[in-house]
Amino acid sequence: MTRRPERAVTRLGEPARMPAQGRICGQEAGPEWCQDPVFSRGLCRPHYRRVSRGQDLDPDQGRHIGVTPSGHGVWGVVDVDDTGRLRCHDCGRAFVALGVHVGMIHGSVRDYRLRHGLPMVVSLASERLRAALADAAARPESLARLAVARRPVEALAGADPAMRDRGQRVGGRHHR
Repeated sequence: MTRRPERAVTRLGEPARMPAQGRICGQEAGPEWCQDPVFSRGLCRPHYRRVSRGQDLDPDQGRHIGVTPSGHGVWGVVDVDDTGRLRCHDCGRAFVALGVHVGMIHGSVRDYRLRHGLPMVVSLASERLRAALADAAARPESLARLAVARRPVEALAGADPAMRDRGQRVGGRHHR
């Protein structure tokens, strides 16, 4: 019985299988780097995946969340002033709905988040605005509107016939 040849992707002079037991990802980079266990090539699984996709190993380019200055704020942190409004990193002004301001004045919200290290899951609306929107959505008239929208037959009955028939032509026939 013959042994299968190794098919691992390795660099020149690198063994096919690297011993990684007991090593951590940032051992060579220093204590401020990632402290996860090594998966392959001296990197943890998330960093190894980034490198294998051709992305930067450190997307933050050495900036530290909550420490490094970023525009009028701090890298990775949404600043809230004493009135509860969110401070814009680009211009320094405070807004209740920062996402709306960024989209209208500074370009796309996604680029703003990437530029200042803000996670995509962090809200760019003040706590007061989010509470007001939640209260408005829980009112009985809002729930009744939602219930009508969830019943497509009744919703179509109240719709404008010209708008209802738009986009329904498939293969020369109308479908209703």
